[in-house]
Amino acid sequence: MANNVAFFIVEDEENTVRLLTSIINKVFTEVDVFSVNDGLSACQVLDRKKDPMIVILDINLPQVNGLQILKKYRNPDEPNDFYFIIITGSTDKEVNLKALQAGADDFLSKPFSVDDIVSKLRSAHRNISLKLDIKMHLEKAKELELHLNADAERMRKTLQKFQEIRINNCAQIVDRIIQASVWIASQDPNISTKELTDIGNAASLCFVGRLGLPENLISTPVMVNGFISIQEMHNIPKYVNDFLDKVRGYEDVRKILYYIYENYDGTGIPENLKSVQIPLGSRILRVLLDFEDLLLKNSKNQNKVMELLEHESHHVYDLFIVAYLDQYFGMLSSKGKSPSEVIVEKKDLDSTMVIARSLFTQTGLKLVTPGTRMTEEKIDKIRTITREDPIFGKIFIKKF
Repeated sequence: MANNVAFFIVEDEENTVRLLTSIINKVFTEVDVFSVNDGLSACQVLDRKKDPMIVILDINLPQVNGLQILKKYRNPDEPNDFYFIIITGSTDKEVNLKALQAGADDFLSKPFSVDDIVSKLRSAHRNISLKLDIKMHLEKAKELELHLNADAERMRKTLQKFQEIRINNCAQIVDRIIQASVWIASQDPNISTKELTDIGNAASLCFVGRLGLPENLISTPVMVNGFISIQEMHNIPKYVNDFLDKVRGYEDVRKILYYIYENYDGTGIPENLKSVQIPLGSRILRVLLDFEDLLLKNSKNQNKVMELLEHESHHVYDLFIVAYLDQYFGMLSSKGKSPSEVIVEKKDLDSTMVIARSLFTQTGLKLVTPGTRMTEEKIDKIRTITREDPIFGKIFIKKF
């Protein structure tokens, strides 16, 4: 890597150029050394060259001076691999300071000392060679990461396909869960892109723990009202680890899936985690998986299922995840050519309106239930309470 570093001398005194060139060729073998004698030519070379280079730059140059060149090529928005050694007069302290502020890496002061030149050139060569080695290793690490990510993605798709083969209607259910989980998670303003990606990937594998179950149990609900349905379901977290433990880069995805069946009050499996000890993705997927199970049992009556989820909040579910799910369905119903719901502001509530979704405050106080017709008294109560305890999410009303 070191032999790829070229030397570029920008100096208008021929004797200085010959001296520097001679020293460079003696100290370093098989390196490129080239020079120009004015600032404009230097800029033309630096505009063309993108390779690593040690630039020995006189501060006093015709046409474009050394400070101007420094300021142009030390632009943080256009990083490069140039190392600038500035040639100055030994008494030019103010010029040296300006050059340092403009981004100079080192200085050579006239009159020259050969030992000083050799020392500065070797230091520059080590510095830029080290940077190039680090850059090369980072590129290799990035390439390796891309390969690992590709391997992990292939494994994810394989497991997802396996789910679809073994579980009825899995593809459609998983698609709904992915969309809902990512939307719910994105409501957290502090969530990172990686966390969103992990939740989406975990959602795509939300049935992976069931793949270790016998065929006759694979469609059986894991829990009923927060209690394990049958003893074999205790093994689901173990099955998650069996399938995902060796998948590099999926540690957080595995963690989300491992803790899906923790209950919000700390009575779940496998470790009796409680409340926000349970990963956000796990809390989200638990609500969505149980929603899908309950939907089948309740003739696809969404309102009934939401009531059941709300009823088990604080014991089994995070109330606010349940509320976000309700908000998500409200958002879907408020879009399209024929929306059945409309979003309104608190100040616009009136007695002609019927609430379409449960309305909570940010502390979890339930203000109204779906189907509630607004009255002036109810509106005043909502406005009074929410002065100190704001409304959670949006207000959805039915569109007639």
